[in-house]
Amino acid sequence: MKKLIILMLVGIFLVCSICCSRADDGKQAPMKKLRIAVMDMYPKAAGSDAKVGDVLSEMVITALVKTGKYIVLERKEINSVLAEQNLGKSGAVTAQTAAQAGKLLGAQAVVTGTITEYTWFSSGAGVVIKGIGLGSKNAKLAVDLRIVDTSTGEIIAAETATGISTSTALGAGGTIGDTWVAGGFASNEPMGKAARDAVGKIIKIITEKTADIPWQARVVKRDDDKIFMNLGENGNINVGDTFNVYSKGEDLVDPETGLSLGAEETLVGRIRINEVNEKYSVGEIENEYTETVGAIKAGDIIRDK
Repeated sequence: MKKLIILMLVGIFLVCSICCSRADDGKQAPMKKLRIAVMDMYPKAAGSDAKVGDVLSEMVITALVKTGKYIVLERKEINSVLAEQNLGKSGAVTAQTAAQAGKLLGAQAVVTGTITEYTWFSSGAGVVIKGIGLGSKNAKLAVDLRIVDTSTGEIIAAETATGISTSTALGAGGTIGDTWVAGGFASNEPMGKAARDAVGKIIKIITEKTADIPWQARVVKRDDDKIFMNLGENGNINVGDTFNVYSKGEDLVDPETGLSLGAEETLVGRIRINEVNEKYSVGEIENEYTETVGAIKAGDIIRDK
């Protein structure tokens, strides 16, 4: 009887140990990061200008990086591609040009925005103490936001993010402007507060609407059985990760809309990562279906399933 009890206790201990071990192993690895591009915000509203659009774009980029969910492409790379390809010459970037630029940059999503409202004013002075009016300083900034899925050219989000700031101030009324510090809005000024409010809403929209975009990377080059991938530590890639590799066929384009309908993809192999650097990783081929569909090559798509 004692032996039976001991065996049962040992069994329970082993089961608990295995479960705990699996729980430890089952810790979620950091989410693979999407590559995203943020275009310059186009200043359409009266009172706004290229400087306002520039600063707002930088605020969005900084906030996106801080989420830890994205690889945000450098603006100079984006502007270089736009210039080289003669895209966006009219100012505002369309969904089509955004998708083209995004593909060339390897981005999975592109964010564009138009500043449609940019107003600030003072009001009140309804209470006067010794000749000084107690009123409010107000600012409002609105951005029409578009998020484009570069694989299809489809606009997956079209929303307006509005930032508003109202604060009580001593003054005699009149128009209240903003000062600029360190290349941006003064943090204690009405428009600076409204801009941060708008950016917070923009980030919420982006994270929600890009959640369903499937992660992917690309084969940069092949050296015998070594496969070089265009993401590394910056994309939360880890040694031991395994990925499927797909060869992309011809784009299917809707003749009526000109939008991409996608493309046929063929599974050509599977790789396991054995070296991770800051911006790229190296994997070894586990399976390759050379006889039936061809070899893994530069430009092929890498996915986790």
